[in-house]
Amino acid sequence: MSIALRVGNREETIAALMSGETDLAVMGRPPVAPDVVSEPIGPNPHLLVVPPGHRLLEGAVTADRLGAETFLLRERGSGTRILTERFLDESLGGRPYDSVELGTNETIRQGVMAGLGVAILSGNTVLGEVATGRLAVARAPGLPIVRQWFVVHLAGRPVVPAAATLARFVVENRARVLPDASTQMG
Repeated sequence: MSIALRVGNREETIAALMSGETDLAVMGRPPVAPDVVSEPIGPNPHLLVVPPGHRLLEGAVTADRLGAETFLLRERGSGTRILTERFLDESLGGRPYDSVELGTNETIRQGVMAGLGVAILSGNTVLGEVATGRLAVARAPGLPIVRQWFVVHLAGRPVVPAAATLARFVVENRARVLPDASTQMG
């Protein structure tokens, strides 16, 4: 028996499920197609993260103030990018905004800490940096956007015993496995 953990964006994860390369996935939003079985495991709050002392931490965050920022975005195919683009399109009324594409949440966190821009990321990915003061959360209308994390597998395909055991463990221990970031973002 062999177990491998892979990190990928939404498109890659769905493709791996469809091809049978992946038996089980943890993802932010189960796909409509292919048909999957999903179990929610906890909240997935998306927050506006900025470097400590950033100007968006003071006063009301308006569309004009948001539009003046450079947003660090995940690559195309990422669920976080889709969510961010929808939020910005709605918040800015379709006005253009500056963005820089970076490939991973870690790269984006580092970019925000370095002052390259701001980002909307899952609170679960920034818990440590916020707790230690290396990142801050700016309050903005429409945020946080709270979705759910899910354990997902293809419907109609048997789940190998190791994956079934892991899924059962994650679901039964969801509070320990996935702390509620929305309550820890003060």
